[in-house]
Amino acid sequence: MERIFVSQKLYSYPIEILDVPHRAMVRLKSLGVFSLEQLAGLTESDLLSVYHFGQKSLFELKRRLEVLNQCVMEEGRPPEDIIECMRLKLEGPDEFLQEVISSFQEEDNGRVSVCFYLAKLPPRGIFVVSERIGLRRAHIRTLQEIADVMSLTRERVRQLQNRSLQYLQSSLCEEDILSDWEETLVWAATTPPPGEQSFLERVESTGVNGNANTTGFVVLATHIIKGIELPPLLRAARDGKLNKIWARKHQTKNREE
Repeated sequence: MERIFVSQKLYSYPIEILDVPHRAMVRLKSLGVFSLEQLAGLTESDLLSVYHFGQKSLFELKRRLEVLNQCVMEEGRPPEDIIECMRLKLEGPDEFLQEVISSFQEEDNGRVSVCFYLAKLPPRGIFVVSERIGLRRAHIRTLQEIADVMSLTRERVRQLQNRSLQYLQSSLCEEDILSDWEETLVWAATTPPPGEQSFLERVESTGVNGNANTTGFVVLATHIIKGIELPPLLRAARDGKLNKIWARKHQTKNREE
């Protein structure tokens, strides 16, 4: 079988940067692989000979390694979100998650901004919500991907997600913030020119997203205000259709009136 290809620019990185599931990581280390340089000296047959390291694990490893190889070829270094996950696995959660909190804490817009409330969540809650919805960047992680990063079960991550979202909804309702957000989102979606990019730019101009990624903020606000489950909202964000959700809401309201 062919050898595992690893760009020499990645040789110094530990295998944690691959962000593979915990079981696959344990199997790699049992083979004496602790860095990508050591991985580069192996064949696919070497990996498949390891107990409980099967074709699925090999496929996932090669897929993630391909992303890293492509990125260092184009950018000279791995993506920042992958480096962050590596640090989380190597350094433990406390110090790293504190950085996640600090990215939401410096606010100019007071209680209107989502970040004011995010910063009140426990560190793990902030990380789960921000990674699941895309509040820190456009990249969105699945529950299982977050579970692998945090060394938790998928069910535990789901519980953290739901508990954090319930807390946010309760806090925002008590402060009567949701009506302001709803007005902003309807205005942004129904003000010409139409289109997702114009919609997101108008939302960002109001400052209600604070330091959060605008698309992630719209997903969160739509979930809390309209009660739409996250999976369809995340698909709408991926397809550039969040503006249509709020434009339809406005049209329905006009017909009722």
